Amino acid sequence: MPAMAPRTNGELAESLTAARAAWAACAAQIDMIVECQNAHRDE
Repeated sequence: MPAMAPRTNGELAESLTAARAAWAACAAQIDMIVECQNAHRDE
């Protein structure tokens, strides 16, 4: 997660957008790991 120090409502909104994007990227990586583990388990 990127460091954030919002000082205005606009910066706070941008921080929320950045946090959501970071969470989505993290979730995508976790999904990839789970899929890889499941594929190897099925072999």
